[in-house]
Amino acid sequence: MALTLLIGLPALLLASSAPPHWPQFRGAGASGIADGANLPEAWSGADGKGVLWKARIPGLAHSSPVVWGDQVFVTTAISSRADASFKPGLYGEGTASEDRTVHRWQVLSLDKRTGKVRWERTAYEGEPREKRHIKATYANATPATDGRYLVAFFGSQGIYAYDLQGGLKWKRDLGRLDAGAYDAPTYEWGTASSPILYKDLVIVQCDQQKGSFVMALRLRDGETVWKAPREEMPSWATPTVYPGSGGSPAELVTNAPNFIRGYDPATGKELWRLGRSSPITAPTPVFDKDVIVVMSGRRPNAPIFVLKAGARGDITLPEGATAGGPVLWTRERAGSYMPTPLIYRGYLYVLKNQGILSCYDLRSGEQKYEQRIPEVNSGFSASPVAADGKLYLASEDGEIVVVTAGPQFALAGRNPMGQPLLATPAISENVLLVRGERDLFAIGASPGAPPGAQANRSLRFTKRQLFVNPYESCTVGDLNRDGHLDIVYGVYWFAGPDFVPRTFRPNHAAQEYLHANSDHVYDVDGDGWPDVIAGGWGDDGVRWYKNPGNSAAEHGTPWEMHRPWEARLLTRTRGHMEMFALHDYDGDGVPELHSACYRKNEPLEVWRFTKGPDGAPALMPFVLGAEGGGHGFAFGDVNGDGREDVLTEIGWYERPTGDPFGRPWKLHPETALPHPSCPFVVKDLVRDVRR
Repeated sequence: MALTLLIGLPALLLASSAPPHWPQFRGAGASGIADGANLPEAWSGADGKGVLWKARIPGLAHSSPVVWGDQVFVTTAISSRADASFKPGLYGEGTASEDRTVHRWQVLSLDKRTGKVRWERTAYEGEPREKRHIKATYANATPATDGRYLVAFFGSQGIYAYDLQGGLKWKRDLGRLDAGAYDAPTYEWGTASSPILYKDLVIVQCDQQKGSFVMALRLRDGETVWKAPREEMPSWATPTVYPGSGGSPAELVTNAPNFIRGYDPATGKELWRLGRSSPITAPTPVFDKDVIVVMSGRRPNAPIFVLKAGARGDITLPEGATAGGPVLWTRERAGSYMPTPLIYRGYLYVLKNQGILSCYDLRSGEQKYEQRIPEVNSGFSASPVAADGKLYLASEDGEIVVVTAGPQFALAGRNPMGQPLLATPAISENVLLVRGERDLFAIGASPGAPPGAQANRSLRFTKRQLFVNPYESCTVGDLNRDGHLDIVYGVYWFAGPDFVPRTFRPNHAAQEYLHANSDHVYDVDGDGWPDVIAGGWGDDGVRWYKNPGNSAAEHGTPWEMHRPWEARLLTRTRGHMEMFALHDYDGDGVPELHSACYRKNEPLEVWRFTKGPDGAPALMPFVLGAEGGGHGFAFGDVNGDGREDVLTEIGWYERPTGDPFGRPWKLHPETALPHPSCPFVVKDLVRDVRR
C-alpha cells in the first residue's frame, strides 16, 4: 500500500460531513465543534456569494438556530410595532426597552435544503410579562431538541414542547421571571438562559431577583421531576451537563454570581459549589473529557475557572489562591462577559465582547496569545464555533471573522453578512447557519453533498507519494498541537505541513506487515495530547499509544504502548476485526468504539470508554445486536424518525427511544447486503427524503 498525499486537499481525505444534528445552544454538549463541515473559504451574505439560501424571519430574536436532520428550528418574538428594534454595540447603558405592546412568540421549522418554512406555531400572544434590555429581545433563549421533541423557552411567557411536525405536546407557565441588574433591582433586562435536554428531562435555570431555582421537567409531559431552589442573583447562563467519564457520574453545571454549582442532573442534589465569581454571569460552562471550564466577564474579578470533574462540597479557593483541590487553574480579569468560551484541539479560546481573543493551553493554563481582532467597532455577543481547524466569530458589525485554530493567532478571513449578528451560528453537515437581525443564512455546500463540493469545485490537486509499505490504515490529527494536521501510517507519523516521517511504535509482526486495520487519533487519557488507538485483523485486541507530549514527539521518541484493554475485552472480534470506528452514539461529546467483525454471526458490540479498577483507561462492552453484524457498517437515519440507526451486512438496527445503551436494538434484515464495504454511506441521493 502506498501512502499518497494530495496537496490542496482542504480537510481529511477520509472525513465525511459534520454531524447533521445541532440540537441545542452551541450544539451537542455546548461544544461548538463540527469538524468535517468543509465550509467555504469566503462568502458574502451582503451580495449572496456562497449563500445557499436566505430566509426572512419576522420579529426580533437572539436565539440561535438548532438543527435535527433536514429541519432547522428558530424562535422569534414579533412586536405589534413595525419599528421594533434592539441596540447593538459596546456600551454600558442598562435601559429597558419601551416596547410593551402585544407580541407573538413563535416557533418556526425551515427546510435545511431550501430555507422554506415547513411550519410555524404561535406559542403565546399578549403583552410581555417582563421588560427587556434595549440590546436584548423577547426571544433570547435557544430551543433544544432530541429528534422527538422540540422545547422552546420564552421566559415569563412559559416553556413549550412540540413534536417535530409542529404538534404541541405540552406547555408550562413558570411564573414571572424578574432578571435584571444586581445593584439596581428596578432595572429589568429579561431572561436568556436556554433549556437543555438530558436523557428524558428538560432542565432550565431560572435565576432572578428573588426566588431563583433550577428545575427538571419530564420531557414527555412537562411534569416536574425535581426543583432546586437557590440563593442566587440574576444570571443569564445556559447550564451544561458534563456526562461523566471513566465511571464518574454526570454533573449538571450552572454558572451564577454567588456560586458556580454542580448538581446531580437526575435528582437535583447539589454536589459542589465554587465561589468568587462575577456579579453578572452569562457564558455557558463547557467541558472536555474530565475538565470543566466556567467563566464570567464582569469586573473587577472576571474569572476563568478550570476544574477537574468529580468535586464534592465547597471548593471555593482561599483568598489569593489560584489553584487547589479540583481547581486546576484560574485567571482573574480574563473571562468573557457574554460569549461562551470554546475548547478545541487542546486549547481554550476566550472571546471578549470588545473583540479580544485569548488562547490558553487547557491543561496547564499557559497563555499562548491575547490578540485584539482588528477593525471591530460594535463587538461580539455571539459565541465562537469551530470546524476543520478554523474558529468562526460572528460580530455585531455584521461579519463572520475566521481565525485559524492553534497557539499562534492568524486571521484567516472576514465575511460580511450585511446585518448585525448577535446569535451564535450553528453547523450541520456542510452548512453554516447564521442568524442576523432580520434573516437566517445558509452558507456552504448543499446538505448531503460531498465535503467541500461547493467551496472547492475548481480546486486542483498535485500528488506527492510519502511512503510505500504493506500497511492497511491511515488517519490524521494534530498530534503535536501546532495547528497543522499530521498523518499516522504504519509505524510512522508524518508531521505536517512538511510531512516528515517519525517512528512512534514498533512493528511486532513478521515481514513488515502491521496488524492495524484501523487507527484513530483520540485523547484517550484526557491529558490534552492526542493519542493513537490501533486494532486490526489477526491482532489480540485494541491498543493505544500514549502521546508523550511535544518534546518527545518532535524528537521521534517511541510512544509508550499501553494495554489497559486486555484481549479478553474483545474476544468476540479478536482475530477477525475488519475495522472499527469512533462514533458518538449518545451525543455526549465522548465517542464510543464501534467494531466490525468479519464473521457476521458474531454479536455486534459497541465499546464505551471508562476506567478500570486501577484508574487506567478501559472499555466497557455493550451488545447492540446479538444477531451479528459482519464486514460493513454505516450510520444514518433509515426510517426517518430522527434517530440515527446502524446498518450492517445482515441488515439495519433501529435505534430505540431514550438511552441508546438501555436495551438491544431491533434488527431489520431486509437491507442485508453481500459483503458491503467497510464502511459504507447512508445518503439521500435522489433528494426524496428517503435514505
